[in-house]
Amino acid sequence: MSDYVFSGCPIQTIDLPSTLKTIGKACFEETALTELRIPDSVTEIGERAFMDCQQLVSILLPSHLHALGAGAFSYTGLTQIDIPGTVAVLPDRCFFNCEQLTSVTLHEGLEVLGKSVFEHCPFQTVTFPSTLKTLGEESFSNTGLSDFIIPKNVSSIGKEAFNNCSDLVKVDILAPLDTLDKAIFSRCYKLKSVTVHFPKGKAIHYPEDGLFRVVYD
Repeated sequence: MSDYVFSGCPIQTIDLPSTLKTIGKACFEETALTELRIPDSVTEIGERAFMDCQQLVSILLPSHLHALGAGAFSYTGLTQIDIPGTVAVLPDRCFFNCEQLTSVTLHEGLEVLGKSVFEHCPFQTVTFPSTLKTLGEESFSNTGLSDFIIPKNVSSIGKEAFNNCSDLVKVDILAPLDTLDKAIFSRCYKLKSVTVHFPKGKAIHYPEDGLFRVVYD
């Protein structure tokens, strides 16, 4: 399906054919779609494909999806999203400012969460898959998270990844990161302690401000 093909059109419903493989850039941007089931034949969804579909509350992603474009679902009315394990990268701003998004499910196979991917979304819980390697800058900034565990395969956490998570109280980091910037948790005023797990004898360099608690396993 070509770029911009239905961009700005007032369509509320559409049936996509089972032969469809690609949804192009801004294909349904600013439409009036309310719900959509994308057929399993689709493997790629372009950047801004559903951006600013404010009435879109429900979407079922295809089980063979491999590629999502930046901002694909930003500013939508989605209330929940289940990302199939075939998606290795959630790109920048993919679900930025989805103000009704209260449920997010991430599966094994996901490796990268891009910059501001879930920024300004209200969900309170998330389980990171063990395959996750990278958390981008501001990826969960201004979310409703209260606690979470960062798995051991994570090698990079971007600046202000959890900035202004005002309900965040507990964090466990299983990944033996050599350094952590305090700004990752800037303006998380309820957060009193971040527990970081390390193998015995490993050298670490953390801010000496009492926020980080190191546990040697």
